[in-house]
Amino acid sequence: MLRMITFGGLFLGLFVDARAQITSSFTIIDYWVGKLLTEPGAIHQSIIPSGGELHGYQLTPSDSLKLSKSRVIIGLNPYSETWLNDWIKANNRSASVIWINEKFGQVSHPWMSPAISKAMVKTLHDGLMIRKLSSEVNLNQVLAEIHNTELSVIREFATVPESRRIIVTQHPNLSAFAEAFNLEVAGSILESPEAESADPSAQNYSQLLKLIKARNIRVITSDAGQNNRVAQQLAKDAKINPPLPLTVEYLEKSGTPGDTWPSMMFTNAQKISEALKK
Repeated sequence: MLRMITFGGLFLGLFVDARAQITSSFTIIDYWVGKLLTEPGAIHQSIIPSGGELHGYQLTPSDSLKLSKSRVIIGLNPYSETWLNDWIKANNRSASVIWINEKFGQVSHPWMSPAISKAMVKTLHDGLMIRKLSSEVNLNQVLAEIHNTELSVIREFATVPESRRIIVTQHPNLSAFAEAFNLEVAGSILESPEAESADPSAQNYSQLLKLIKARNIRVITSDAGQNNRVAQQLAKDAKINPPLPLTVEYLEKSGTPGDTWPSMMFTNAQKISEALKK
């Protein structure tokens, strides 16, 4: 990357910034990039910030500038991140891209599954290794971290009777997590994972309400920071506790619970576990 050197407003020349710049689509991938990188001083960043909505994201001019300066661009897959894939095609940058989740492209929120997360991290590592930006040592450390997190979450849910491990979700975004940890998602209020998806039909709402009462479901989850008006009303009509807000699409800001992948996974597990036992 070329940078201009100035002093007191005078142009002194140009120098090349040789540090690798790696841009990921969102914070969870960027976290793994940071754990795998071996190059000192390498810059890594995500396009969608903490708290951002993944689905239907619109690139800004500053996003485009970040991507244009990047040596490596990392995304989930071209099907769920069409906004990124469109930019890559338009700018002829296919050779710079690592898609880490093409194999599991039909799974919603695949990073919520430890097994799929391990597979994605291995794909990410392979792509970085080709560019001499990762190592087997770093890969093994990340895989061990995922494994240890999985064990911690299993232990957390071991305190919940199997008959109570049933939830209703606001969006269909916990299926991978539920399958990994022996939970059941009995239904979802909204059919689409997008934040602005349409309200459920009266028939779907009525069916969910009957299901909650018939199966004595105690927990409805919602997406932190998103409109949960329908989930609130459903919980009220079912006479159960208000919706449980979870953060599953991004990592929290540094220094707060949920700011790493292990912390995000365990924080959500702990919230669900505690709610199911009430």
